[in-house]
Amino acid sequence: MDPGALPVLITLGVVILLFYLLRRRGGSVRHRPEMVQSLIYEVRLNQALVETFHLREKPRRFESTHWQLNKDKLEFLEESLQDTLEDVFDMVDDFNQQIKAAKKNKALNQLNIDVNQLKEPLATSKKGLEDWLEENTGHRELPPRYPTLFGSLFGER
Repeated sequence: MDPGALPVLITLGVVILLFYLLRRRGGSVRHRPEMVQSLIYEVRLNQALVETFHLREKPRRFESTHWQLNKDKLEFLEESLQDTLEDVFDMVDDFNQQIKAAKKNKALNQLNIDVNQLKEPLATSKKGLEDWLEENTGHRELPPRYPTLFGSLFGER
C-alpha cells in the first residue's frame, strides 16, 4: 500500500463517520416542524370535510394518514394537545369505519353520523399545532423547501 494513501483513507473514513452521526442525531428533531405541518394540513382538510359532509351525495372518508405515520413520534408536543389529537383521530377512524361499512352494505342513505362532534376538537388541534409551529419556527406555516445540490448528493431528506 502506498504510504500517501493512508491519510486519504483516514480522512475519508472520518468524513463518512461525521455524515452518519450528524444525520442520525438531528433527524427526528429536524423534522418536527414538517410533522406538525403535515398534521395541520390533515386537520384543515378534515375541517373542510366536516363542513361539506352533508352536502355530498356520497360521503368522503376523513384523512388520517399523517396521524398514523407520526402518532408515536409526537412526544415533543404538550400532553393536552397529544390527547386532543388522539381523541380527534379516534373519532375520525370510527367515522371512517362507519362510512366504509355503509358503502359496503350499500346503505349510504341510512348513514347517520354527527360529524359536528369533530368541529371543536379539530379547531383546538389546529390552534395548538399552529401555536407550536409559530413558537418553534416563528411562522404559522412552513415555507416550501426546494432540494439543494448538497442535499441531492448526500441524501438530505
